[in-house]
Amino acid sequence: MPDIWLTLGIDYDGDGRVSPFGPPDDALGSSARYLVRRGGYRRGEPWGCEVRLPAGFRASDRSQSYRAWHTAGVERADGAPFARPEASARLWVPEKGGPAFLLEPNFYAVKSYNPSMSYTLALLHLGDRVLGGPFFVQSFPGSERAPTSPRCRRSSAFTALGYAHRRRRRPSRQRNESCRADVPATDRHETRGRLCGRDPARKASSRATAVAKRASTSTSR
Repeated sequence: MPDIWLTLGIDYDGDGRVSPFGPPDDALGSSARYLVRRGGYRRGEPWGCEVRLPAGFRASDRSQSYRAWHTAGVERADGAPFARPEASARLWVPEKGGPAFLLEPNFYAVKSYNPSMSYTLALLHLGDRVLGGPFFVQSFPGSERAPTSPRCRRSSAFTALGYAHRRRRRPSRQRNESCRADVPATDRHETRGRLCGRDPARKASSRATAVAKRASTSTSR
């Protein structure tokens, strides 16, 4: 927003002006400054981690230490120990049957930029992936599995052999094609005209009616 740029914008590339246009330096620097000043982002601290819940666990959004969560049976999804046992985190289960997360204050600092929990999670996970982090261990219900390396290699091999990836036709287009196949080529133009309100027979009838009216009018005069 304009007022954010006026109050928190920073000339990160040192060109003498603060601008979100052109090189991304100012935009990235100003966004980072926003997260620190407005969101309270703490440098060097994680945003949280993916966890597994024990069977029958009753999810709660209370905040407590990782040690307390561990005592309750909550474990990191990757099996590693909690790096900061005394730090506080809040449990969040985005969707029943999917992955669960313990969220630290830095998660909510990033959330101050956009109030959507899902957006914040996606943004932070993307940041982890850019830095070489793994995919989430657990999948979301109904989500597509990310392409694996073997699948990518097979796809590249088929492309190298000359096989093209065809896009599926939409169902409506398939129905239109089947209708076209049932109509002889000579009748398609007429049929299309009727569908669009250009029925030749109706048009001729209307012209004949107009001529008859003119003739009767001139005779009566």
